[in-house]
Amino acid sequence: MSYGAVPFDLAAGTEQWWSIDSSDSTYWAVQENINAIRAASGLSPLAMDGGLSAAADARCESFVAGGAFDHSGMTTRSEICAAGPIGSASSVCSYWQNSPAHYANITNASFTSMGVACWFCSTAEGQYTYWTVTFN
Repeated sequence: MSYGAVPFDLAAGTEQWWSIDSSDSTYWAVQENINAIRAASGLSPLAMDGGLSAAADARCESFVAGGAFDHSGMTTRSEICAAGPIGSASSVCSYWQNSPAHYANITNASFTSMGVACWFCSTAEGQYTYWTVTFN
């Protein structure tokens, strides 16, 4: 699986939240990892969808703003989320792969596309991330 490290160096010393986008290798590494999980289950790869990534980004932004970290605000067909000091695409995808509910979403044969978002910060207390992948 692809590594895809979160670019925490951008946030170092700022005490601000940052987000990845399609110009970051982390963004594409999440897709590569999820598609590797799907391939191992005999499923076709998911295409990246800009609209789904915008929805995933809005979900992460809502978590950063103090919104409930649950699926109550979901605006897409399905989503998976993670939070904590998760510093890479491979780490978060391994977590999702080992969680039966998240794995079921990743390996849902009816999904054809996905969107990815990750918001991150680096503070004196440490590094923190919010991750969301949306599916359709």
